[in-house]
Amino acid sequence: MRAFLLGPSMYLIDVHRIESALGAALEVCDAPEVYLEPGNYAGHASIDAMLSFTQGKYDIPIHLWDVTFEGRITGSRIERYNDRIEISIQSGQDERWKRFCSAKELIHLLIDGQEDVSPYGHDRIDELLAKGLIGLASGVNPTGNPTQSELVAEIAAIEILYPSSQIIMDLAALENNGEDRRLNVRRVGLERQMPDFYASTALNPAFRQYVQAAMEQCQKTRKAT
Repeated sequence: MRAFLLGPSMYLIDVHRIESALGAALEVCDAPEVYLEPGNYAGHASIDAMLSFTQGKYDIPIHLWDVTFEGRITGSRIERYNDRIEISIQSGQDERWKRFCSAKELIHLLIDGQEDVSPYGHDRIDELLAKGLIGLASGVNPTGNPTQSELVAEIAAIEILYPSSQIIMDLAALENNGEDRRLNVRRVGLERQMPDFYASTALNPAFRQYVQAAMEQCQKTRKAT
């Protein structure tokens, strides 16, 4: 297990899972048309291109729907059938939250194992969310940490929408221009088209340090294979 501190919370994540997820995130970032070109992560990621890349991994169609569904807290959900996969994105959210939910659900399809697939409906998921058992945004409470699969998918989605290597370049550009060596969360949220909550998470020093260490290990593993 590997831990990182974010705000008042300590999250424990299986080291192999996070390295595998970040490896998948790097593969997505370098997939055709997700960004301008491999290694150039300026601008914001294309969800359509990410969907096309993920579809290439499956023999059955993946449908990404913008729909209204019951569920007080759930922003998105996956339903897996024998002949198709349906990803439903809650239509009442703003566009940046829809983009994040889409990226997170698509990365689920790339990194989840069979043990991560839940048979529960959205009512049960809402219950888990209310207890703070799913995801970084569900808050801190005494009932337990977020589920491994959801936490890992969120971290991978953050890495896709704002790659850590791009954060380093953006910080260096500020320093070279003689500006304050900090990135404005709201500006980042707009430029990367991601929710401010996750832009803030991406810029959190402890989170960045954690992801950077895991990504370096992931790249070493990829070179060795």
